[in-house]
Amino acid sequence: STRIRDAVGDGHGSDAQFIRELRNAVRQNLTRAGDEISVNQQAQWWESPERERRRITIAECWSMMPPSFGNTERQPLRSILGFGMVYEFGSEGWLTGVITEDSRGKGHGRALFEEMLAWCKSVHLQPWLEVFADNMPARHLYLSLGFATDNTRLVRQPGVGPRTILIMTTGKSA
Repeated sequence: STRIRDAVGDGHGSDAQFIRELRNAVRQNLTRAGDEISVNQQAQWWESPERERRRITIAECWSMMPPSFGNTERQPLRSILGFGMVYEFGSEGWLTGVITEDSRGKGHGRALFEEMLAWCKSVHLQPWLEVFADNMPARHLYLSLGFATDNTRLVRQPGVGPRTILIMTTGKSA
């Protein structure tokens, strides 16, 4: 099952390292991602004063590992599947989330975004997000969660060319 929790650690280890590695691996699908980020850049971002304006969540999957040779008891097995962030800007909460490639299509992204939406509602933030128009799995997820396109913008990605970004929200009231 999917468990959502707040991210822990400092800017160099624990969840920060996982977030940096996953973000770098899938940055071509992130609407505001540029170059690969370094360990030092991650630490500066994690520890910046803006940290108070971000809620970072981690999607985990917990299961029981079967008994192994020499061990007759089942052991808990934890696997981190992705991360999500809500950036607070005034009355708006800008959501972003990434699920590892082999964990997609199994409901983990839905659980992650449902948690972020519930948190936005609890603190009275209007949820917004951006998605590439050609990212159909993500678009379908967002539409099923009540998001609708509010606006679009065109960006040029090196090596890819122009891509359309959809700016989506769940409505005008949180």
